[in-house]
Amino acid sequence: MGIDGSVAGRDASPGSDLSPGQVGCALSHLAAYESMIDRRLPWALIVEDDAVLPPDIHDILVRVEATLRRGDVVLLYNRPQHRAAFSTVNADSIGDYRLCLPMNMAGLGTTAA
Repeated sequence: MGIDGSVAGRDASPGSDLSPGQVGCALSHLAAYESMIDRRLPWALIVEDDAVLPPDIHDILVRVEATLRRGDVVLLYNRPQHRAAFSTVNADSIGDYRLCLPMNMAGLGTTAA
C-alpha cells in the first residue's frame, strides 16, 4: 500500500505481496510515526502488542538515547530462533547490550523486542 493509500499492482514488486496482517502492522507504525511528528517527540519506543520487554528497559532506553543521532532507527532484536549477521565495527556498548548495524536487512524479518 502506498503512502497515498493506493494499492500497488502485483507487478510492482513480484513475490513480495504483503499479508493483511503486515499491511495492518505497517499502517499502525505509520500512525505512530505521525503521532511522533504531531507531538514533536524526538524519539519513541514503538513495539508490537505482544512484545515482552526486559525489566531494565528504562535504563536501556536512557543509554540508547545518548547514542541516537537525528534519523536513527533502532531495532530491539531478539529472535533466538533466527540468526542474523550484525557488524560489530563501531558498535556502541549499552551495558550488556550492543548497538550494531545489520549486515543484511532482509535477515531481520519482522523483528520485535
